[in-house]
Amino acid sequence: MAQPASPITPVLDYSTTIIGALELSERKWVLAVQFPGNNRHSRHSLEASCSDLFGLIERLNRSSDGGMAKYPTFQGDMPYGAP
Repeated sequence: MAQPASPITPVLDYSTTIIGALELSERKWVLAVQFPGNNRHSRHSLEASCSDLFGLIERLNRSSDGGMAKYPTFQGDMPYGAP
């Protein structure tokens, strides 16, 4: 496999980037989100299901203090075999 001539280093701009971390287990998932311009993060526990995860993301997107309302709506696919 060919290697790129120079490594690509992503640039993280905390003032414009929504940062999310998802911890997965068989029974529950934990989503932590940090919004631009905010040093605090929100932590959300939910059942281990894609529908619960997408529902939480939509609630965060609609909430006035959630911070995502001014950003594009989340769009994505879950990996094959995800519950």
